[in-house]
Parts: sequence; structure tokens; C-alpha cells
Amino acid sequence: MTHPRHIVGTVATSALLLMAVAACSQESPQIESKSGSAMGHIHGLGVDPSDGTLYAASHLGLFRVENGAPRRVGEAWHDLMGFLVIGPSHFVASGHPDLASDLPKHLGLIESIDAGVTWTPASLAGQADFHALDGTETFLVGYNGVSSRLLVTRDRKSWSTVDQRPIIDVASAPGSRDYLATTPTGELLRYTGARESRARTVVAPPLAYIEWAPEDLVVGLSAAGEVHVSRDAGQSWTKKGSLPGAPEALTVTSAGWYAAAEGVIFESTDAGDTWSRLA
Repeated sequence: MTHPRHIVGTVATSALLLMAVAACSQESPQIESKSGSAMGHIHGLGVDPSDGTLYAASHLGLFRVENGAPRRVGEAWHDLMGFLVIGPSHFVASGHPDLASDLPKHLGLIESIDAGVTWTPASLAGQADFHALDGTETFLVGYNGVSSRLLVTRDRKSWSTVDQRPIIDVASAPGSRDYLATTPTGELLRYTGARESRARTVVAPPLAYIEWAPEDLVVGLSAAGEVHVSRDAGQSWTKKGSLPGAPEALTVTSAGWYAAAEGVIFESTDAGDTWSRLA
């Protein structure tokens, strides 16, 4: 029998997760190009391995984070709903275009080989708005908010559907084609690299944002900002610290742990126990 307090806690957690996915899935207006350094809502974070620079993809474009300040990259004010660093100065992204461009209202997958200064269409232009992206240059998994489909690709051109359900975030395993996904109810799902992969539920705390780092390290954020860490690829979990607000994005690399909450970027230097304001 479930204790009433547990029911209340589950309902509250589900409500927070539903609010998070609703904010992410809400179609954003196209943005008129103009000058400015405001980021707005932050959709993604990534570190360029060529120089260790942290990048923030936001409602108002792409930014480099230098000395605690965001600096705009390039001239386009694309609303970058999904963003991923896949190699040195090599980025992929998705979302909605700068109004000054002639691009379709869903960018599909776009690609940059100059650290976000310029972007070119890669695939699914007009058909996909990837709200979550993860993987490498040779394997990508993405959640298309237009069709509510979880897709995979090995060449960034042709995509295969592996699931159809609401997803908040995805995380790909380094060195393999396994990946994780979170749902609006906080469920954590695991998939294999097969084109037709059946989801397997992972026993875990309710999570919204996740990151799969080397050496079986998986880091997750609840909808309330609580940090949970697994060092055995999601088999067991330890609660760490908390972010001071509802999370928006997460990235974990050898260069550092970074998270965004309510338009602010935070950094942890002690494996998630404490977080300090970065930008």
C-alpha cells in the first residue's frame, strides 16, 4: 500500500516535470535579428574540446561564456531548442530560425564546423525541431518535438524512428550506442543502439535532465533541481546537492559540470555537491 505522503510527493514531482516539458515543447516565436547579449531561456550547454570554452544555446541565439559573461556567437538569432558539441569546433543544433533568415520555421538538424559562427542545414529542414540531442559525429539520438518521435542517425542525414512518446532529455553512452531518455513523468528509459529498440525502464529517482559521461558516470537533475549521480551506468543512485531553481540544461565533461536554471548558468567543482553562479 502506498503511503498518502508518497502519493502527494509523486503528484508534485509529476506536476513539476509536466511543467518542464510543456515549457520545452511550446513552440517559440521566430526571433528578429538585432544586437544584444541577453540569452533568455537556456536550452543547451556544451564544451568545445578544442579550447575548453563553454557554450550556451538559448532562445536568443548561441553564446560563448567567458569570464562569467555571455558573448554572442555569429549574427543569427536562432532559437536553439537543441544543441550539442560533437567535436572540436563542430556543433549540431535545432529549433526555430532568426526571422531575418529565409529558413523554414523548423530548422531540422543544422550543423556548424566553425564553433557556431555559421550554420548549414544537415537534414529534416522544415520537418524536425529537436528539443534534445546527444551522441557523437557517428551516432546521434534526438527527440523531435514536432512528431513526438525519438530518432537515431549514423550520418546526420537519414534518421530512423525508435520510439514515439513525450521525452524531455536524452543521453548517449560514450563508446557505445546505448542511450537514456527521460519522460514528463520522471521515468528513466534505456535503449540499445538497434534501429528498432524497445525501451527498458531503469529504476532511478524522478529525473528531467540527464548526462552520460565516461566511466559509467550518469548525472541527473530532477524537475526541482535536485542532483542525482550514478557511477554504475544508472544501476544505483546517490543524491548530491541542488540547483537554486528549476533546471533548463546540463552538461558534464572533464572540463567541468555545468547546469542552467532559470536563465542562470551554474558550475560544480565537487561532483554535484555544491553549485556556484557562473554567468
